[in-house]
Amino acid sequence: MPMAAKRLAWAGTAWEGEARMRFLSAPTNFDDALVAPLAEAGVFEVYGKLTSDAVGGGRPSHVLPPVDVSRLTQHVALVKKAGIKFNYLLNASSMGGVETTAPGYRAIRKLLDLLAKIGTDSVTVSNPLILQLMKRHYPAIGVKVSAFANVVTVMQARSWADMGADVITACPVVLNRELKTLGEMAAETKAAIQVVLNNNCMLSCPFYSTHANLHSFSSQKGHWSRGYMIDYCLMNCRGARLADPSLYIRGDWIRPEDQGVYEALGVKYFKVVNRTNPTPTIIERVKAYSSGRWDGNLVDLVEHGKDLRPVEKLSFKARLRMALTFVRPTLANPRRLAEFSKLALPSIPLVEIDNRAMDGFIDFFKTHGCTSRSCDSCRYCDDWARRVVKVDGVPLEEYRRRYREALARFLDGYYFRWTK
Repeated sequence: MPMAAKRLAWAGTAWEGEARMRFLSAPTNFDDALVAPLAEAGVFEVYGKLTSDAVGGGRPSHVLPPVDVSRLTQHVALVKKAGIKFNYLLNASSMGGVETTAPGYRAIRKLLDLLAKIGTDSVTVSNPLILQLMKRHYPAIGVKVSAFANVVTVMQARSWADMGADVITACPVVLNRELKTLGEMAAETKAAIQVVLNNNCMLSCPFYSTHANLHSFSSQKGHWSRGYMIDYCLMNCRGARLADPSLYIRGDWIRPEDQGVYEALGVKYFKVVNRTNPTPTIIERVKAYSSGRWDGNLVDLVEHGKDLRPVEKLSFKARLRMALTFVRPTLANPRRLAEFSKLALPSIPLVEIDNRAMDGFIDFFKTHGCTSRSCDSCRYCDDWARRVVKVDGVPLEEYRRRYREALARFLDGYYFRWTK
């Protein structure tokens, strides 16, 4: 069977006989209570990974649920029994060159052997070498290209497809508002195209690649960080939004109601994030995108809009895990890191964007893009922000001050010193 035919067969297996063209991909936090609601919502696949592995992924280990091989195997079996496919994330944006060493190669192949054994349907990759390994040694497993691969042009997409990629995720911070390019990519690439729905990175964010690298290393087994990282990228982004609320509009999110616009372009796969969220939040977001309608606050659907702290207290094991990750005097001053956690990540002000008031927002981008001019010369999102974004703080300036102070202290090395 030709490679293109294999990809088509893999992509359509769960939808044989269905006229529906939109395939919804949802995160799993490995709570088995997720499976039935996601199946009911018509989810095509769920994605997740071990807490750490030889490749690494898109989230630091310390924010992920503890998942070992036994838990992974059990959850994959349950997911597949419900008629949902399982996608394993091998989406580290960088592996630090470990893939070019004998120990690294052996560790990667051991992991891939495990994924094949437990019945993984597909993997998501950012490194072309991992794709080539999959196609050479595990051809029955589908391969999706991650957003972290930064695919922003038609020729990039075609290059990945020529290597055998089945699905390619368009880089959301660049392409989610570039409808013309997305349409051309879908028309001229034999792989299917996927968009990320509810991310909330700032368009053309300068921290995007750096942030991906930080997350990748902090979830790579054997890396010196062992999950340690100070998320100064997120600190910068949240501080910027509080200083300029129009940045809540200038994000890379896609409203549930606007998915049809992307379908009309030829986009087939739609990904909901994030796997670190509580079960009710994941279910709520998936249902909104499955139904194609949301009558509440748009910020409730998107990542980084607000902190999602678990209501229950952390267990002893969870507290111990955090301590082992961050109480490391050779890396930072633990007392000052405790200050940082309160200073830089408060419960942020209530941001409200009435999703119903956003009807018609997407129409502008059918004829305009964002990569060829600056927001200052356009002002489209600024005009929308003045009408629909409401920010309420106690007071707002206090939150802005906290972020400014946290960043200044980080840049001055305050968290890395024991004395002033």
